[in-house]
Amino acid sequence: MKIELKNIRHFYALSEETNAFSAKLYVNDVLTADCSDTGKGGCIDIRAVKGREQLLEQAEAYTKSLPAVKTEFDFELDMDLELFIGRLVGSDIIEKEFRKALKKLQSNNLVFGKSKTQLQYTWFTAKDKKKAAVSFMLSHPKTRQILSDRIAKLKEEGFRIFNTNIPESPEGVNRQAKVFSGGNLKFASLWTEAGCKQGNYGGGVCIAKQSPATIRIPI
Repeated sequence: MKIELKNIRHFYALSEETNAFSAKLYVNDVLTADCSDTGKGGCIDIRAVKGREQLLEQAEAYTKSLPAVKTEFDFELDMDLELFIGRLVGSDIIEKEFRKALKKLQSNNLVFGKSKTQLQYTWFTAKDKKKAAVSFMLSHPKTRQILSDRIAKLKEEGFRIFNTNIPESPEGVNRQAKVFSGGNLKFASLWTEAGCKQGNYGGGVCIAKQSPATIRIPI
């Protein structure tokens, strides 16, 4: 059974003990209920739309058949529709905060992590000690190799690379390289060079940690 939330609105100022929100619940792509939480710690209000009461009951029965959820305090909670919806709301918050942080960081940094909730970033400096943009790193074979080596090392350490501004395809790399080099450079895919499989990088509550290393570009 497919259960999802759409039209999610978060009310951060009202969120005290729980996440305050409103959303539409869809079951198997059918609008089934209106959901909301006041953020005061009470239960999520789930109200079936007219004529969808039976479908809502089916969703409730389905979620109760799912495995229990292990909490951070090392005990389990039985799954039900309210808990399922709460987890969807939490995931939506994480995704939105992740995208916001990534948009802010990725122009001048290589953004990585083992999850979207704890991002780290590293950067490259030019001779003037200023940060070198990722676009600059893609514009020259030597800097591209430095970037590729760093990606490969992070991958070996079990990290995911979340940048969406590093082209996966050779065509994308060529287009970006031409913009900054003015030439007709031909490069293989940077992700292939670094041994990354397709889909191994992002693009998905983040507080970016300071880079563990700064690399000086030797050109």
